[in-house]
Amino acid sequence: MKLIFGYTVIITIFSFCMMGIDKWKAIRSKHRVPENTLLTLACLGGFGGVIAGIIIFHHKVRKPMFTMLVPIIGVLEIAVFLYFFNFI
Repeated sequence: MKLIFGYTVIITIFSFCMMGIDKWKAIRSKHRVPENTLLTLACLGGFGGVIAGIIIFHHKVRKPMFTMLVPIIGVLEIAVFLYFFNFI
C-alpha cells in the first residue's frame, strides 16, 4: 500500500511539473511536450497533477481532450483503486 501511495505521489508531482514546463515552453514558442505524453502521464496515475496543471497554469483549458478525458481517467483510476483495495 505504501508503495502504491508513493508511486502516486511521485507521478502526480511529475505530471504537474510537466504541465508547468509545457506552459512555460508554450509562452516562449519553444519545442513543446507532446499532448500524448501528458495524457499518458494522466493514465499512469498522474491525473491529479494534470488536473492541477490545467487549473493552476490555466493550460490546455481549450482542449476537450484534457478538460473532459482527464477527469474521466481520474474517476476510472479511483474506481479501480477502490475495487482492488476492497473499499467498495
